[in-house]
Amino acid sequence: MIPLAQTVALIAVLLAAASMYRDGSDLDGTIAAYVLYLVQLFDPIARFSEWLGEFRQGLAALGKVVGLLQADERRRRARLARSSSRATARSSCATSRFGYDGGRPRREGRLAARSMPASTSRSSA
Repeated sequence: MIPLAQTVALIAVLLAAASMYRDGSDLDGTIAAYVLYLVQLFDPIARFSEWLGEFRQGLAALGKVVGLLQADERRRRARLARSSSRATARSSCATSRFGYDGGRPRREGRLAARSMPASTSRSSA
């Protein structure tokens, strides 16, 4: 956007200079001064625009890093929750005993009423 505005302003100055030249005005250094003034006007604006673009890129990169850190934290919490639920399932089944008495299954103790993962359901007590 900035280069377009600078180009339009430069064309306007050159068209004004062309009309002044046709009228026979003395243009010793006037055109060069106007062109240099335009460059000095738009150069800081262009630099600020570039800096703002770099700032936005840095902000986007920071957002990605924060997202990765949050995803890692969620994975750690999920892993911790899984390990604590497995420990709870093991301790609740440790008080129960199973066996067969004359072909009939019997149970002693209190069985937890929660589902356990298949890897923890095989215990020999």
